[in-house]
Amino acid sequence: MLGVLNFQQKNFNTSIGLFKQALRIKDHHAVYNNLANVYKKIKRYDDAILNYKKAIRLNVNYAEAYNNLGITFKEIKNEKEAEKNYQKAIELNPNYAEAYNNIGIFYGKLLCNYEKAILNLNKAIKLNSHYAEAYNHLGVFYFKSGEFKNSILSLNKAIEINPNYIDAHLNRANIYSERNDFILAIEDCNKLKKIDPDNIYIYETLSFIINNKIGRWKNFEKNLDSLKKNLIKYKSFGEAITPFTLLTTIDSMEIIKNYTKDHIYNDLRVDYDIKKKNSYTNKKIRIGYFSPDFRNHAVSFLAKDIFKYHDKKKFEIIGFDLSNYSSDRMTAEISSYFNSFINLKVLSDRDLILKARELKLDIAVDLCGLTKNNRVNIFLNRVAPLQINFLGYPGSIGNFFEYIIADKTLIPDENRKFYFEKIIYMPHTYQPYSVDLENLNLFSDRKKYSIPEDKFIYCCLNSSQKITPLIFNSWLNILEETKDSSLCILDSNLYFKESLLNLIAKRNLNKNRLIFAPFIDQKFVFERNKQFNLFLDTFPYGGHTTTREALISGLPVITIAGQSFQSRVSSSLLASLNMNELIKFNIKDYENLAITLGNDNKKYDQVKKKLSRMLNNTKTLNIEIFTKHLESAYNKIFVHNKLNLPPKDFHIN
Repeated sequence: MLGVLNFQQKNFNTSIGLFKQALRIKDHHAVYNNLANVYKKIKRYDDAILNYKKAIRLNVNYAEAYNNLGITFKEIKNEKEAEKNYQKAIELNPNYAEAYNNIGIFYGKLLCNYEKAILNLNKAIKLNSHYAEAYNHLGVFYFKSGEFKNSILSLNKAIEINPNYIDAHLNRANIYSERNDFILAIEDCNKLKKIDPDNIYIYETLSFIINNKIGRWKNFEKNLDSLKKNLIKYKSFGEAITPFTLLTTIDSMEIIKNYTKDHIYNDLRVDYDIKKKNSYTNKKIRIGYFSPDFRNHAVSFLAKDIFKYHDKKKFEIIGFDLSNYSSDRMTAEISSYFNSFINLKVLSDRDLILKARELKLDIAVDLCGLTKNNRVNIFLNRVAPLQINFLGYPGSIGNFFEYIIADKTLIPDENRKFYFEKIIYMPHTYQPYSVDLENLNLFSDRKKYSIPEDKFIYCCLNSSQKITPLIFNSWLNILEETKDSSLCILDSNLYFKESLLNLIAKRNLNKNRLIFAPFIDQKFVFERNKQFNLFLDTFPYGGHTTTREALISGLPVITIAGQSFQSRVSSSLLASLNMNELIKFNIKDYENLAITLGNDNKKYDQVKKKLSRMLNNTKTLNIEIFTKHLESAYNKIFVHNKLNLPPKDFHIN
């Protein structure tokens, strides 16, 4: 009893001594189990495993020890042993709710097998209807399986059982936000501030991010300043606040770099004891492209023709599909371009690493980074001798990627120090684009898209979360100075729409000058773009795919180049077309140029005609040429690595 009491009071060394003293008097399976629990708690896993096994030798039907052994093996990422011991615990005690809960979490978190996770968590709940932890994880895995209604019902039940359940409130807040139920998400954040005041900075940050998505910008500058200070002060915000969520409001590369490092190593990193290999001997350079977005997604719109035009005589390319989504027409098209296309969504990180190693990749290209559904841990533990961060994530991730693909506009010399990776500088722009000429050649008129025919139409088709009060206020200034103009933005959500209409009314501008455009099928994007006069970019997170689509449509784009990667993508695209006059470096110059082009037909026509000439004459839009440049980069880094030389920056001519 004294050993257990000291364990509960966190007097771990005293607890260990008391349990050992008891064992010197008499061997007992329960004492070995308790001793192992202490070792597990202080992360002396080898000692924990040894003592759980001693407990089992004394009592071969000891289900609790098997369950605890499963937990320990899960902690050290020995998935086979974890699964085997959980199953043994259940075999010995079919009514063991905790074992069903643990194996359910194991299937969901480590193996990404949500079907098995849900099945076992439901068994745990059937045995214990007040099992809040099981309901919480069931909610998470239902959401990952696309079952939103069941997800919320499960989390509601967890909170009903335990109203102060921090993880359940936080999970529900994030899921509500993902589903555009922003007010309910904010309510959960407010509850969390009361339940868990020690971590109030996390919930204030989450509230700030969610409020920005709906245009609730009260005290924006004050809250942003507080966020920046907290990012410097605290090492970890947990998995709730990812570096990607910060890019819409923060341009400081120093803050972004430091938080990214802290987030990866404090919140995400899992080390697998898997031996690494420096190189392979393949007949062709073998490249693996990893993505959860081989589907109707911006990354696929940009990259699909790279896979199509790769020189298969020199390169063998393998697609690793990490998606939890159903395959669509884009998946079918893309998969046909690879030598092999493998769906790996149900594999654990460890098994995914082993699968990639088995295929002897020379180069692994991550097309996701730290965006949604990422598997960054497989790259932390290395799937190939050379690893590249490309296209999916707008920024630096870590030095476990040897290279990031960029260009000189995207990463100028003065910003080089903020990148963990070495840089492959592409000759024009880092961003490819796979143009569907059939869609590009579609023509219509403004009437089809409910756009005023007699107005100068500014537009921004970036997602609403990229719009900040600084940018929106600038847009209202532009409307004030250009009388026959309107502004068209995406109709993202009802709350955001209401917020912007209130703001425009406060400026005594006619609300009809703000047009909300619906999301449309990719097929009609170019056709609609042709109805606008001028695209106004956001800051600090500018347009990426949307900017490329605008420019290809012949729609000029004005942007602000900041310090960060995400703020300079539009600048990269404009510079590749020699349209540098549309790149500005502060909000005032951006605003003034937009006003000038809206009021001066002659100057606007000059910009429009120049863009048309550049589109007709440039080779920077040619995806076959881009692919050859990319292959040149792969060749250079491959040869460099074969010579056992450390990674360095490469400039592709």
